[in-house]
Amino acid sequence: MEDELKEVCQALRKYLRKKWKKIVSWIVFIFGICSIVLGFVFIGPFLWGIPLTIVGGFLLNKELKKIALVLRPYFRWVLPVGPGLVLVGIILIIAGIPSLFFTPSILAWGIVLFIIGIPLATARLVL
Repeated sequence: MEDELKEVCQALRKYLRKKWKKIVSWIVFIFGICSIVLGFVFIGPFLWGIPLTIVGGFLLNKELKKIALVLRPYFRWVLPVGPGLVLVGIILIIAGIPSLFFTPSILAWGIVLFIIGIPLATARLVL
């Protein structure tokens, strides 16, 4: 019984040594996606979520291309929207800063559109 367990442990170690880069890449990518989703509630996770997603996406280039072939038809309508929302959000933030005391809603809408546009624009890079 112990010999079989040792063989299983050795086989698992050998497999993990070969695949450690992919495993760490998937962890980084999934943590980045979760941080971006959490960024809809708190603004802080965007600071590390977007770079982690991009780095994980570059490391998992071959795997994500396989997944993208399946997902691309479903995300076709999302792709051009992300950068547009980021641009409109930046414009509204710039226009809302001088009028912050009179109409703070312009700045608020700019921040909301920017926050929504970042993950959609990142999805374009990943896919």
